[in-house]
Amino acid sequence: MKIGIDCDDVLSISVAAFRKFYSKKYKKDLYYFRFEQPHKLGLTVQEFYKIWDEFCNADEHTNMDPIPHSFDVLKRLSEKHKLIVITARSKQLKEPTVKWITKNFPNIFNNIHLINEANKIGTKTKLKVCKELEIDILIDDNLDNLLPCAKEGIKCFWFNQYTSYPPKKLYSKKNIIKVKSWIEIEKEINKGK
Repeated sequence: MKIGIDCDDVLSISVAAFRKFYSKKYKKDLYYFRFEQPHKLGLTVQEFYKIWDEFCNADEHTNMDPIPHSFDVLKRLSEKHKLIVITARSKQLKEPTVKWITKNFPNIFNNIHLINEANKIGTKTKLKVCKELEIDILIDDNLDNLLPCAKEGIKCFWFNQYTSYPPKKLYSKKNIIKVKSWIEIEKEINKGK
């Protein structure tokens, strides 16, 4: 199978590393933060992405931890499946993104796709990339990325350990499996053989 895998908070503990960077640089504590809500920081989208770019080139990004068990599970999955990173990160962040991934997941991924241009979110959707690449499974922490893919018949794993949605956010469970760890993902993929 071809398995598409998001980067931030699926491979890497990005929000925690970003909080550390932001708190150190701006002397403000980020108790609650989601990438989709820069206005909660009092920032425009453009201001947020300027800070995000700084973060991606900072030590906090270089040294951020991978999600527990991700390397071992992905190593085993890579022996049977084609693994492709599909991240909404801007293509201008290719160097620090690829560097972090290859350092923490050597020889695991067949390709790494950064799908947005110049920090303009929505340049290309994950659904469009999944269809172009003929992805069988998408693993992502953002339900908004998964819903269109699930609707088109792509099996989706909603990695929900490091992010949360309001409890009343409704979604069809058809083609979407909510998981909290890479161990759960491996079990579900192996069940579906």
